[in-house]
Amino acid sequence: MEAKWKSRVGWGVMLGILLTVLVFFRTIVHFITEVLWYKEVGYLGTYYRILFSKVVVAIPLFFIIFTFLILYTEFLKRRYQSVTSSSIPP
Repeated sequence: MEAKWKSRVGWGVMLGILLTVLVFFRTIVHFITEVLWYKEVGYLGTYYRILFSKVVVAIPLFFIIFTFLILYTEFLKRRYQSVTSSSIPP
């Protein structure tokens, strides 16, 4: 029974990886093409610097926006609970 479960998990992981690659196929191909082109013209360091700059800006921005959305969702949930609990007649 346990071997059958492990087999299903293995197939699920492989299917997940395959779907991820298929979804991001265009992006992966574009990235590889850019790296090869910048390497060919001798500006690979410049491309990596541009890419690094975008990542340095995007990651903190993501966490700031994600934190704001979590806090706002909690605010809305508490407000909704207070409104619905006070409007129910005894």
